[in-house]
Amino acid sequence: MNVGHGETFYQKNGGLFAVAAVKFLQFTLQGNATSGQFFIGNEATAQGWNASSQHLSSIKTSTQLF
Repeated sequence: MNVGHGETFYQKNGGLFAVAAVKFLQFTLQGNATSGQFFIGNEATAQGWNASSQHLSSIKTSTQLF
């Protein structure tokens, strides 16, 4: 993507970079398995990302933050 230093964050709702960031935080901080599938399923590829992951299933997630 030719989007410059600000990536897509200036686009509506932060654009595709914000979508990926939010899904990663939902997966790692909240244990949201559906959001984790974004990175190992076809969803990221369908949105134009070239996604590859290694040992994503070994990330320890927590649903209790406090």
